[in-house]
Amino acid sequence: MVDGRVFSCRTWVRDALEELGKQGVIVGLTDWEHVQRRALDYVESKRKVGRWDVTWGGERGVPMTDLLSGEELIR
Repeated sequence: MVDGRVFSCRTWVRDALEELGKQGVIVGLTDWEHVQRRALDYVESKRKVGRWDVTWGGERGVPMTDLLSGEELIR
């Protein structure tokens, strides 16, 4: 807990997006609610087709999406 705030991966990302937006480093991804909603929707869509499961036998790597382009990446 920092200054009465709880720390988690989500709060770190939210705070990082906010700060990077203030500094003009990133544009278009500073709305935390939008980013979180898109990320959760993406994970749910992968879960529905069995791609967010250790038994999935397809491409190696972790499926991710580029929130600006909508392109799926495998890393």
